[in-house]
Amino acid sequence: MASPKAEGTVFNIHLTGNITGKTWDGDFRAKPILTFRDRLGVDRMRRELLGGDGTTADTEAAAAAKVISELAYRLTEWPEWWKESKGGLDLADVNVMQEVYKAAEKVENDYFTKLEADGKAAQEKLKELTVKPV
Repeated sequence: MASPKAEGTVFNIHLTGNITGKTWDGDFRAKPILTFRDRLGVDRMRRELLGGDGTTADTEAAAAAKVISELAYRLTEWPEWWKESKGGLDLADVNVMQEVYKAAEKVENDYFTKLEADGKAAQEKLKELTVKPV
């Protein structure tokens, strides 16, 4: 069985665009964790999207660049319309990008929540196995 990192987690989006009124529907798959290479790629892409000195970008552009670059490295599968929109870059409906990002973020949060719960369960199991002093 492939690791969750390699395989990713599937989520579905079914939305109406807040600007176009178009229906956006499809399955995505997202990695729950990113590698160092991925993180560097996210940062490189974010800086390329902002151009020049990224610190002078307006708040909306900086937020959009962060979301688009994160999704470019986190998503491993997507519907055809996402591909056609160049990973969301050509979408006019801001809510679609926001919801895809929230869902991908949830994949990561759920992964770490489960990891933490598994760790606590393992600690409890060890406590049960520990020999008690007589």
